[in-house]
This record gives sequence, C-alpha cells and structure tokens, in this order.
Amino acid sequence: MGKQSSVKKMEDAICIFLPESGRTIRPAADELWPGIVPERLSVEVKLGFGLFKALEALGYFARDSTKSPDLVLSDRMLMPLLEQFNDKTKLSIIRKATRTLSNLCQGKPQPQFDQVKSALLPLAHLILIDDKKVLKYACSALLNLTVGTKDIIQTVIDAGVFPHLFELLLYPSPVVSIPALCTVDNIISYGDDIDIQVLADSCS
Repeated sequence: MGKQSSVKKMEDAICIFLPESGRTIRPAADELWPGIVPERLSVEVKLGFGLFKALEALGYFARDSTKSPDLVLSDRMLMPLLEQFNDKTKLSIIRKATRTLSNLCQGKPQPQFDQVKSALLPLAHLILIDDKKVLKYACSALLNLTVGTKDIIQTVIDAGVFPHLFELLLYPSPVVSIPALCTVDNIISYGDDIDIQVLADSCS
C-alpha cells in the first residue's frame, strides 16, 4: 500500500468517529484502532495538522466502547493530548482536548490510575479557567478519577484541586457545580477526621 493510500485509510478511519459521518453502525473499536488511528492521530495532535478534528475523533473514539479508553491509553496517546494544555493553545482546542481527556478518564471498568494520573496537574490548572465547557469536562474527569481507593484520593488531593473545586460548588451552572459537588463528596468520603480538617483549612 502506498503512502498516499495509507494516509487516506487512516483519515477515513478517523472520520468514522466524527458525528458528521452519518454512520449508525461502526466497526468495533478494537478492530479499527490498531495500526491505523494512533499513527494518524499522534501526527495530527503533535503537529497541529487537522488538530481540532483529530481531538474530536479521539474523544468520540474514547467513549465508543468500554475497551476504547484502554486502547487509547495503552498507545500512549495521553501525553500528546496533555501537551495541548498550554498558554499558546486556542480556547476552542482547550475545550475539545478537555472533553477528550474527560472521556479517557471514564469507562467500566475504570482505566488503571497509573495510566491517567499524569492528567491530574493539568486538570488542576483547567479548573482555574473561567469557561463553562472547560470546567464541565475538567470536573467530570476529576469525578471519574476520584472513584477509587484512599491512596488514589490522596494523590488527587496532593494535586491541589480541592480548594478550587470547593469554590466551584457556587458556580451558576449545574453542569459545573454538580460534578464539582460529587467530586468533593468522593474526596471527603474517603477521608478521616484529620483529612477533612486539613481539607477544610485549605479552603479557608
């Protein structure tokens, strides 16, 4: 297969996962992903070529099936995604990348925490951005990451997300305040009296 044909095949594979494709039946995620999508998406995400559509496709793929997040994370696609969160990135890309990240943090079963814990510090910065869509997806990602053991919760706390999550309880839109509330509840439910006092002090 020539290079041009190979690129076309990868582009077609990506487009299957975009809403405008009009497809109601798609190939199984584990059949489509290997050898086609990661190569194309990694190039587009890293170099910015077709970045918006690449992130959108990755986000839809990540929620396509219970296997999808693990496939994406196993192919080390998280780091190129996290690299989009910087001061030079347009808000439209930040929104799309945050939604994709949120999709990668969910699933049944949950992704292994070691695969996604590198997203914690970027998420701690994302919940400082005054944009409803970014906050919605960032809080949803944190909600999924706080379903776990006390060790996982402690890692989330150490990332410094709790004080601003607490502030987001007063956010005027429920699409932000509700996942923020549920995340705070998850964090508190795993703590003892000392942990809760430390968290309370951090918000004062």
